[in-house]
Amino acid sequence: MNQTLLVVLAVGLLAAGGAFFWLNNSEDSMTSNIDLSELETQADEYFQNSDWDNAVSTYREIVAKDPNHSQAWFQMASSLRSLEQWSEAAMAFEKAHELEFNPLFTSINLARMHSQLGDIDTAFKWIDATMDTGFGQVAFLQNDEQLEPMRSDDRFETVLASAQRNSTPCEFDENFRAFDFWIGEWDVTSGDGGPTAGENSITKQPGGCMLFENWVGNGGSTGQSINYYDTARGQYTQHWIDGSGSHIELHGNLNEDGAMFLEGSQTLIDGTVIPMRGIWTPLEDGRVRQLFEQSNDDGKTWFVWFDGYYTKKG
Repeated sequence: MNQTLLVVLAVGLLAAGGAFFWLNNSEDSMTSNIDLSELETQADEYFQNSDWDNAVSTYREIVAKDPNHSQAWFQMASSLRSLEQWSEAAMAFEKAHELEFNPLFTSINLARMHSQLGDIDTAFKWIDATMDTGFGQVAFLQNDEQLEPMRSDDRFETVLASAQRNSTPCEFDENFRAFDFWIGEWDVTSGDGGPTAGENSITKQPGGCMLFENWVGNGGSTGQSINYYDTARGQYTQHWIDGSGSHIELHGNLNEDGAMFLEGSQTLIDGTVIPMRGIWTPLEDGRVRQLFEQSNDDGKTWFVWFDGYYTKKG
């Protein structure tokens, strides 16, 4: 091959290479010029339409531009999960978790991915972290297909117990249960062995965070109250309103004798405010005594407003 031909070939190769280099740079430049918000819109549209392959590739473009885009990492991980690409999904969920994107959802999904990968110990590490976030969807834990490999492990019962506590925390908090001795359907007398004053129904509401009182007096009077532990005050609270427009607000706690002592005031419909206190005492025979007192001198002296004895119906 003569020298002239070598020169021609070299120039041709350089030109071809230069053209290839330009095309690559041009393509990169075109991609880099696409606005991030446009990519987000495209990716989200793919995601909403369950077009998982295109969603994954577009979210990858987004995180290439913005490696700290936590939501894109999470959405990409969710798309990979839908494609059953467990290992890749786990890595993307971990990145979202590192970027502190919704720790509850990232940790439960990491438990699911490692469960599918057969790494049960790591799956339990992540599901325990999920419980620490307050996750309380017991039915989800019992039925999710991706958690199935974990359910035969004895540790799963502990997870379910934690979720139940998260779902109904008041049921497991002695402060919220302090007034449970008042729950029941009651006949109420005025005084010990006195005439019937009325009937009272005290029910625990779903979740155990509140007691609801429904009173019907012998003369037709009615009243309702809600009773709950106020965590901000660190006290039990009662809000009562009756058919006359009178309302009562009381706060307090169990005393050293195990009786619920609440104090506050009654406000009449005309705006008059009267200091008031009440004490509910569980008696040895299963009854409850409810003693209300009021004051006409700002608490210097007290008089009995109502002294009721509760006896369980039936």
